[in-house]
Amino acid sequence: AQTATRLGVRAGVLTKRDERGAWQRRYCALVPQTLLFYYDDETSDDARGIIDLEYYGDVQIVRGRTLRLATASDVPLRSFFFQAETEEQAQRWCEALSRERYFVVADERDAYRELQGEFSTTRAQDD
Repeated sequence: AQTATRLGVRAGVLTKRDERGAWQRRYCALVPQTLLFYYDDETSDDARGIIDLEYYGDVQIVRGRTLRLATASDVPLRSFFFQAETEEQAQRWCEALSRERYFVVADERDAYRELQGEFSTTRAQDD
């Protein structure tokens, strides 16, 4: 957890709902650009789980301090639910998760534009 915290853009304790509906405290670290690691606590060496946010484009606060990470309806992956200690913390996590997802999409867009520009230049030279 310490390495992910050093590399991360946001870290702290959230309560995560498991597949059975039970809530468990987890130490979470959001690492650029699309990975959310969660641990038993901040001293754990091994992640309990890793969520690849590439598919989780729907990040929102669904009730007060509860966050939902969901995929598009055509992507058959389960949603994840986390609770922050306060509504303000939930808002900060939501913003960080959305911002990191945006950076990935923006990077992909910029790479595509660059590729398009290179293709256009090469094509113009060939003509």
